[in-house]
Amino acid sequence: MSERGQDQELLFTFTQAFIASVLIPFQSAFRKRLSHMQLRVMLALCDKGPSTMTELADALAVPRQQATQIVDRLHEMGMVERVREESDRRVVRICWSAEGHRYFDPICARFYEDMSARVRALPPGEAQAFLQAVQTLAELLPRMGAGREDAAQ
Repeated sequence: MSERGQDQELLFTFTQAFIASVLIPFQSAFRKRLSHMQLRVMLALCDKGPSTMTELADALAVPRQQATQIVDRLHEMGMVERVREESDRRVVRICWSAEGHRYFDPICARFYEDMSARVRALPPGEAQAFLQAVQTLAELLPRMGAGREDAAQ
């Protein structure tokens, strides 16, 4: 097999394992109440903090109109609130509401506690190697994905 073929096989194997072991369990924890896109909005707000609709649309790589529809539904559910900036009342930022925190915080805490327990269950050398790999991925993936939102389409 060529080097390119080996790279693709390794990436495929990693992707499948990541989806099955991390992504699906994480999404399943929220699926009773939130759609995939609603979860993405909540995670973007968690990562970036209060954001304008344009900032959210950019973070999600979707049209502003689609982001607005998702946020409208989350607002109806009480998960987010719209807050006007004091310095410029025309600017509206979307942020987690108290209900959003009451819903998300315990689920996230349980998920990360479970993932930490899985890592601690590994032999020490494997746990250290896993955490180092996660740190490397956390540093590299944002650079690899920058400007490539539609590369898979």
